[in-house]
Amino acid sequence: MGATFLDRGFTSPKVDFSGGVCVIDLPTLRLAADAVTSRLGLTMRLPTICDGKLPTTLADMAVVEVQPGPSVVATIDTGKMDWGATERPVREATFSDYGGAYRMSVLIGRRPFAVLDQIAVANADVRLPGGRTGLIWFAEVPTALLASSDLYGLARLAGELTSEFNGAGPVVLDHVMIPAQKIKYRRRMPEIEAINPGVVKDAEQRLFMALDHTGVRVKAVTQLRAASWHGGPPPTSHHFGAQHPVTFWFTEVVAADSVAWQMPFAVIITNRLAWLEVGTKVSFADSEFTF
Repeated sequence: MGATFLDRGFTSPKVDFSGGVCVIDLPTLRLAADAVTSRLGLTMRLPTICDGKLPTTLADMAVVEVQPGPSVVATIDTGKMDWGATERPVREATFSDYGGAYRMSVLIGRRPFAVLDQIAVANADVRLPGGRTGLIWFAEVPTALLASSDLYGLARLAGELTSEFNGAGPVVLDHVMIPAQKIKYRRRMPEIEAINPGVVKDAEQRLFMALDHTGVRVKAVTQLRAASWHGGPPPTSHHFGAQHPVTFWFTEVVAADSVAWQMPFAVIITNRLAWLEVGTKVSFADSEFTF
């Protein structure tokens, strides 16, 4: 028994940056909502975008707890993931962002790249602790499109870009560059509270991310406090962030012939205010992944 899915009465918030960051994570939201229903015996509603198969690799890393209050906390912490094997070592670099400032970046060689509806998209292999592999995706969504987008719609877009990527005939670039990241983010979720009156009195997501040339770590947390018990020539490289904000997300490895929609983990939209100045040190320590 788990959450039910219905869009009627649901209003997705607009993309609204806080300190250069905006995040929605569907997997931990789904896990927390299912636990409210199965463990607390309450009827929990979610929008239909959450009605999908949870990526197995991420579900295996999930920890779901019922805490006093009562409150349900769902956490997925990838641990530090190393970059996958590449022809050339992943290295630190710099680039000029769309505001003209020089930022620290990560340069990854020989990556597949496509432009889908004017959105530049690429991915890179990562190695999870224990030897499993995954993909981190990057999409340079135009600022004008972000301004008119809603948050859950952007999560749907991330899933669509994932499923359409291989069919778009990606080219292999000499390299891509992505902004280094050091993120602590939290957001109350009034959209979830609104469709669960008398069930959820407080919904919150927290997201932590560190990304540099040595690897990447992401920790996503959803906490639900119950109200009661009741075209043209292909380029040779692309610098993500040089023209627009950058959206990140994670998936399991996608088969070359797969067109299935896969629920993205940790859809993270960052603009230049969140990007690191050249020389900034990035920490993957547990102390940096909590408030």
